[in-house]
Amino acid sequence: MTGLGLHVHEKQSPVEHYDHCQVGSTGRKSLLSASRIHPENGYKDEQGIRFLFGKSCCHAWGLGSRNKHIQHESLQRVQTLEKLQHASSRETLGLGLARSLYLDEFPNSDMAPENFTSVTEFVLTGVSGCPELQIPLFLVFLVLYVLTLAGNLGIITLTSADSRLQTPMYFFLRQLAIINLGNSTVIAPKMLINFLVKKKTTSFYECATQLGGFLFFIVSEVMMLAVMAYDRYVAICNSLLYMVVVSRRLCILLVSLTYLYGFSTAIVVSPCIFSMSYCSSNIINHFYCDIAPLLALSCSDTYLPETIVFISAATNLVFSMITVLVSYFNIVLSILRIHSSEGRNKAFSTCASHMMAVTVFYGTMLFMYLQPQTNHSLDTDKMASVFYTLVIPMLNPLIYSLRNNDVKVALKKFMENPC
Repeated sequence: MTGLGLHVHEKQSPVEHYDHCQVGSTGRKSLLSASRIHPENGYKDEQGIRFLFGKSCCHAWGLGSRNKHIQHESLQRVQTLEKLQHASSRETLGLGLARSLYLDEFPNSDMAPENFTSVTEFVLTGVSGCPELQIPLFLVFLVLYVLTLAGNLGIITLTSADSRLQTPMYFFLRQLAIINLGNSTVIAPKMLINFLVKKKTTSFYECATQLGGFLFFIVSEVMMLAVMAYDRYVAICNSLLYMVVVSRRLCILLVSLTYLYGFSTAIVVSPCIFSMSYCSSNIINHFYCDIAPLLALSCSDTYLPETIVFISAATNLVFSMITVLVSYFNIVLSILRIHSSEGRNKAFSTCASHMMAVTVFYGTMLFMYLQPQTNHSLDTDKMASVFYTLVIPMLNPLIYSLRNNDVKVALKKFMENPC
């Protein structure tokens, strides 16, 4: 039988293997204690961690009655499990980290890499594990996705077809709509399917592709918001030379660099995450393949992938936020220099939509990444992920159209004469 990505004897599950071992009361208590390491990280079934430690400890306890040396070693192993349980009460301890700590003390144990079968598929827990909520949640997210498709396809169509929407601002808005459409499409269809099926599995390569697509679009969105902030800065602070400075050539260059940077991030980070070893538990506590829950499942050292992810995320956020803040700082100074209230209102209206979109997007990101470690959980990450993968792509077309007279006029004209 294949259980959680492991090949186990046909008639004996990992838990049964553990239960049938004569490990004594101390060993059994410690194994049960160790199996409760942070259930929010996806180990609610307890099988992976029980098997991980149980296999090695049971073997030692079984031989302990005939060999005092092995019995002493088995006692040391149980004590190590107790240390891991103590560590888990102070920090989030994933299965991979627990295994690494264990192997530091017992390098020749049955937990060595050659004794594990690699995971070939993952199980996604979804937004909620409650069976009664699957259909209502399916309907809610289906509506969100349909509105996202309609809104972003509408923005793409209007900015492509209407001759009055051919300025750099609308060119960048069209690219943002394409990115939002792609970002939600990478995530939503698989999530919607999983609401309706019992076996919520995804193959190893499908998971890697989904993560790569998500990284491409989310990094591109971060950069595109920075580009749009620069565009608004030039439009307000240097309005007379706006069309000269932000030329067609510069627009294409900035968009090309944005997509190239998003692609390079995806092509570096995604293979780095999936080059690690995954064994025992294959349950991802998320509704899509995200970095944090995948790192928690890894059986190998996660220092290098975590470092690469941290450097990439920090670079993206810091660069884009500095660009946005500097641009809007200069925009505010320019608006304050305008003497007439009508002029100030007009200048402010040209960047109000973008300011709102930036506030919503970066507010979600900062909420996710600046939480104290003690309050951080993957369930919170799931809620934040719902927001920036589905809610924000749905809101952006509304934000840019409802506050924009040009878009509303173009929409009215298109509705009257679609051809």
